[in-house]
Amino acid sequence: MLRCEITELSELERTCKIADLYKQLDEQESEQESEHDRLSNSSSLGIDTMVALTLDYDTNHTLSDIKRIIDYYNDEYKVIQPISRKKGDIINALVQFELDPENENIVTRRKTMWLYLKVIREDKHLSKYLILK
Repeated sequence: MLRCEITELSELERTCKIADLYKQLDEQESEQESEHDRLSNSSSLGIDTMVALTLDYDTNHTLSDIKRIIDYYNDEYKVIQPISRKKGDIINALVQFELDPENENIVTRRKTMWLYLKVIREDKHLSKYLILK
């Protein structure tokens, strides 16, 4: 079963304090741990999650975004080697890496860092100091 939730944030909700961000991250990690425990107990994690992640990366991310994610993982492990340069093949290699339970810690860390970047980009003051390649 594929679940999707779309929530529009008010301007007040978009601006947050760093303490609120840490609290939110702690809550998300707790939710992810309980969700992971629930999914570990079920026998069919695979195909639904794989299709959802593949669709998300294909529709919501550019090829350069995906390569930036792979570069982050390769800086740590040097493990993601796509078969070809096609976007679909690169996405498949990324999804397989992220769904491997052994890589759960680095995937969670990467998602946390990306959340930090998003919050900084939305901050009127700090966004002036964020420069990405």
